[in-house]
Amino acid sequence: MELFDPLLHNGRTLYRDNSYSSVSLATELMNTSTHLVGTLRSNRKVNPQTVISAKLKKGQTICSHSNTKTSMIKWKDKQDILMISTKHNDDMVPVKCKNGMEVLKPKAVYDYNAVKSFIAATDQLSSFSMTYQCMVKWYRKIIFEILFGTSVVNTQVLYNLASKGSKSCIQIIHFRELLILLLLNAKDPHP
Repeated sequence: MELFDPLLHNGRTLYRDNSYSSVSLATELMNTSTHLVGTLRSNRKVNPQTVISAKLKKGQTICSHSNTKTSMIKWKDKQDILMISTKHNDDMVPVKCKNGMEVLKPKAVYDYNAVKSFIAATDQLSSFSMTYQCMVKWYRKIIFEILFGTSVVNTQVLYNLASKGSKSCIQIIHFRELLILLLLNAKDPHP
């Protein structure tokens, strides 16, 4: 709450994963005019047992609403997905799958995936060549992640946006090679 304090009381929405979501956090944030949307662990205290223990078939949903405007949504996809939201109810939206089929998905899940996809994509791109796995000191890991993970991924995204008209997009591994060679004043291995 201290970290988020400057952003409270503005009607914002906080998206959290299941490590940090809870009914008590949702209630506390609602008292500050801030919404919470996130995945939820089934073993959290105060979770409604009717939702937690419900056995669902693929595509089915069950929802419980509290008097504090908090919704607990359980949806069965390949596995059970448990969501908490102070912004959504159990409304479903049509979403196209990779195979072209259209399925119904809870709006809370759709919004959560849309927001979290940027963070997941950045984490995935920066994880392809971790340089700090053998180091012991935590502060070194953070410094190397910022220098060689996040900043390189952000630079690659900007490079691809800037050269969209003239070249095809360059993959992260080739971009790293190009960056290293440019820093060493060598020639481009992929002309």
